[in-house]
Amino acid sequence: MRQQLERLAREAHAKELARREAEAASNKIGQQAPAPLITPLRKAEAEAAPSVGTNGFYVYTLNGAGQASVTDFDKTFVGVLAVTHLLGGCPVTEIGKNAFAGCRGIKEVNLPASLVTIGDTAFNGCGNMVRLTISDSVKEIGVRAFQSCGKLEALTIPASVTTIKEAAFEYCHSLKTVFVPAGVTTLGGNPFGGCGHLQSVTVDPANPAYLSDAEGVIFNKDKTELVAVPATRTGEYKVPEGVTNILRGAFLLCKGLNSVQLPSSLKRLGGCAFFVCSNLRSVTLAEGVESIGMQAFESCSQLETITLPASVRHLESWAFQNASGLRSVRFLGDAPGGAGNTTLFHNCPEAVIYRNPDAKGWGESFGGRPVKEWDADKQ
Repeated sequence: MRQQLERLAREAHAKELARREAEAASNKIGQQAPAPLITPLRKAEAEAAPSVGTNGFYVYTLNGAGQASVTDFDKTFVGVLAVTHLLGGCPVTEIGKNAFAGCRGIKEVNLPASLVTIGDTAFNGCGNMVRLTISDSVKEIGVRAFQSCGKLEALTIPASVTTIKEAAFEYCHSLKTVFVPAGVTTLGGNPFGGCGHLQSVTVDPANPAYLSDAEGVIFNKDKTELVAVPATRTGEYKVPEGVTNILRGAFLLCKGLNSVQLPSSLKRLGGCAFFVCSNLRSVTLAEGVESIGMQAFESCSQLETITLPASVRHLESWAFQNASGLRSVRFLGDAPGGAGNTTLFHNCPEAVIYRNPDAKGWGESFGGRPVKEWDADKQ
């Protein structure tokens, strides 16, 4: 397979050189000036080559449909990046997973008009990127595609985009406003979680799948799913009745949130739902919720007590990890699954599990913490 890829790389490189020579002869060079020599597929060859100009080195693959996907890029690049629209004689339609991840020298990115897909973690950790231009050909933005681009000041999502996946712009701390256009019909768990200065999130009223309320909270159209709450949310929040699912990271880094009340309609509390809500002191869970996701209350260090209704049947790993102030966890029903999972209350050194006298399935410990019988006269 490796020999075949190397052969294809050499052939693609030869074709590219021939194409460039022909275009130069007719004075119709398709690349931006100065046109860099592109080294396809093999990163080792690219790194051994001399400098090729401001666009740096691209590593890419070609598919059978005559489309190019960027798979890697020279991480030493510094400056404004206009991603090329043509590699190996083919239009660049995809930026692959991790292609530009960790390129901290990038100050500004302009994406080509040929681009359709921005892959998972494609620009993750480009911490000095200030500006981003997404072309109006893009349809999909992948999981954590721009996570931790902490200096990104503004974001315009073009009307062409239909899918923004989970945590796509998570921890973009400098973002202040976001507008979600009407064409976005798939949103993953809180695409804008942990954006600590985000003041306004607005969904186009014409969007058929999602809506935002006056406080910038994003729901699906029938308000059965809570997608995202701005990290700038403070004080108390009551999740509306009718919500059955709170998606991953919905309240991520809402450090000013003190109290939250969850509705009786709720069935699932997603992973990282209240991740690092470090001033959350009161959580009310109504009867009806069945599962609590991974890291749902991680690092909620001010939370001292919580009562879990009898409907809770499953707690995922690290559900209360680093909730270091937790002292009392009362279960109103029989023991749910996960008794032997010692990660549930990791780094909760004072936590005690309380059960009702007639509850079934309880042992002497649960999730690595001691279990005691609830006594209303003492607790």
